[in-house]
Amino acid sequence: MSSKLCVQDPSRNYSREWGFEKLVFRNSITKVRRDRKYAIQARNAYSAGVHMSQNVKGRTTHKTENLIRYYHYHSSINVMGELCRQFVPMPVNGSKTMFEGIPYVYDDNMKRLADEIKRFEKETIGSART
Repeated sequence: MSSKLCVQDPSRNYSREWGFEKLVFRNSITKVRRDRKYAIQARNAYSAGVHMSQNVKGRTTHKTENLIRYYHYHSSINVMGELCRQFVPMPVNGSKTMFEGIPYVYDDNMKRLADEIKRFEKETIGSART
């Protein structure tokens, strides 16, 4: 996910939104990525560390491309102030938006879950004054 790109919409108050509500552009490069990290029990592994490890016991699912969809935001927690650095118009029907040489597509899956995520957070850790 882009940690800088946001949809240009003058009617929205971006300062009141959580990061995942406004960061809605997903990197559309589809090549296989080899930077995955796994957590496994050491007693069931041949090796451990920040690389793919082979389980000794149980199934190993190395081909996770169709099993796991995750959203990852780089350099968004340590940014002071507004995350949105570049505002772009809403893309038309799945078209790609190029930014810093990387193609992005609009993906609002996390944004659509915002109310439920906020409710869960409030029930879990309580409300904070803002």
